[in-house]
Order: sequence, then C-alpha cells, then structure tokens
Amino acid sequence: MVRVKVSHYVLIDEHSGVKTEYVEVPKATIGDLIDQLAKKYGPKFRSLLLDPKTGELQYGIIVSLNDQDVRAMKSLMTPLKNGDRVSLLPPISGG
Repeated sequence: MVRVKVSHYVLIDEHSGVKTEYVEVPKATIGDLIDQLAKKYGPKFRSLLLDPKTGELQYGIIVSLNDQDVRAMKSLMTPLKNGDRVSLLPPISGG
C-alpha cells in the first residue's frame, strides 16, 4: 500500500469537494488511484478523467506525477510510491 498526495484543480475539485487529499492506494498505479477516487466521488468524476469508450485519459486532461505528465511515462500504468504527488488538472484554454 502506498500513500500519495492528490491535488484537484478547477473543475475537478468542484466534483470531489476537495482541493488536496492524502490517499492510500492498495495497488500502486495511476490507474488504480483513479479507480479508487472514482469509486469515492462517482461516475461524473470518472468521466472527467477517463474516456468512457477507451478507458484512457480524456483528451486534454493532465495527470501529473511529481510535476511530470504521466503520458510521458506509462500513462495509467505509471507506478506510484510512498510520498508521490499527483495533480489532476482539467483542460485549460486561454486567449
């Protein structure tokens, strides 16, 4: 079991009701963490992060592990270890 700090930003925190939390994950990948959070916060939360057709991260969503995008690692299979910092960021646009 690993314990990680999870930060929820903008739209995501509106669905979870929290900005930061510490989560203990029995299985230790980003996908396992997202599954656990989705069980806690419901299907709308899951759909913000994962494409319901493919099960992969939604286009534009950023999930970072220790300030690095998990897509540049092993995406949902990226392993977690004690003390890691995970950030969940929705797509952001500006002009």
